[in-house]
Amino acid sequence: MAPDRTPRLIGARPAMLLIAACCAAALAALPQAAADCQAASNFKISFLTGTAARACFNLEVAAECSSDDPCCLKSEAKIKKLLLAPDSGNPACVSRDNLKLLKVTLNAAQTKSRPAKSNGQRVVNTGIKDALSPKEAVVCVDASAVPGCGTIKELCGNTCSFRLTARGPSRGSGKRATCCLDAPVTPPPPPVPYTPGKFNLVTINVGTAKDLDIHFELPDVEPKAYGGSGFEWWPGYNMTVDDVAIFYELKSIDGKGGTLGQAGPRYKRKDYWETPITGKMTFDVDDLYSYSPDQWRSIILHEMGHASGFGAPFYWQEKHKCIPSCTPRTTVDSYYACTNAAREFAALPNCGPNLPIETEGKPGEACGHWERFMFEGELMEPSVLGSDAVKPISSVTIGALEDIYGPNSVDYTQADPWDCSS
Repeated sequence: MAPDRTPRLIGARPAMLLIAACCAAALAALPQAAADCQAASNFKISFLTGTAARACFNLEVAAECSSDDPCCLKSEAKIKKLLLAPDSGNPACVSRDNLKLLKVTLNAAQTKSRPAKSNGQRVVNTGIKDALSPKEAVVCVDASAVPGCGTIKELCGNTCSFRLTARGPSRGSGKRATCCLDAPVTPPPPPVPYTPGKFNLVTINVGTAKDLDIHFELPDVEPKAYGGSGFEWWPGYNMTVDDVAIFYELKSIDGKGGTLGQAGPRYKRKDYWETPITGKMTFDVDDLYSYSPDQWRSIILHEMGHASGFGAPFYWQEKHKCIPSCTPRTTVDSYYACTNAAREFAALPNCGPNLPIETEGKPGEACGHWERFMFEGELMEPSVLGSDAVKPISSVTIGALEDIYGPNSVDYTQADPWDCSS
């Protein structure tokens, strides 16, 4: 030790001091370098849907692996971990206690938020425990209960950053790789203003707030008055309904190229023609990127029709006896007999007199749609897809809704022209 009691390296040469300084600098830089993980080159995680407080993301293979890069992930790679890295600029968003209140769902199943640290950075495990195919991974993050970090904007900024650990991703090498993915978050559109005195049909993405309104007036329905104390229209939803609320979700149904969506009424009123109070729509997430925006508008409108009661056996076969009998996969003709839709059909060019129902299709297609040849290209024929344009809605379909909801409940001026010979 020197006389001034300053610690010194005894006999250290300048070269040794330089090496020691370089090693210290390298060690100090390790956490930051490790935190900057390599970007996944052919996997992507993309924003699906959300509100200010909740966002859902889909993890998928964007292209085939074309290099030996560790983060060029083959489609058969198995995801071992998927971590969300919150915005470190907001202390509330990196607090371990706060992040325990973050709600995370994986493929619609609630998981436990498990804050941790990875290479010195706060992360949240999204709940993947076992090897998971990327096409199965839909992750939703809800920040509404996180103090000081209650929105996706506060949690992530404009982009949510993820890290994934995959096994056997690199052209069959069998190695494990940790890769980074970013998902720009699209802010939700402002809510459509509520219009009192008109029919309000609200769609609700399960786990989020309302997104869409279309516009007859029915009395509001309180959940307690309908089902007793503690009754919920959907887990976590016990709001007063005016006039119809449709819940919808994205989940895997039967894989890509199969059923695109399913829908129907969920709860019915105990008066007022027993019209729907709530409905449910499910869309197959595996088909999400297979169709154009206009095709998806047709798919969504088609399923909204079913959620509103169109084709539902309760209304068509039991309550109103619109179709006295109908058997799927038969060539026996069945005709719709309820007043309004039948009247509109008879009045259209080259259509009347009898309004045919689809019978030759499989269950789910038959007995709940207009006959496919007479109504090819119309919104409520069995096949949702067709051209890239949004499908037209005929006055016959609008009349079928009036048959369910009662006189003066619809607006026929919204109908598109229809000719059964075209």
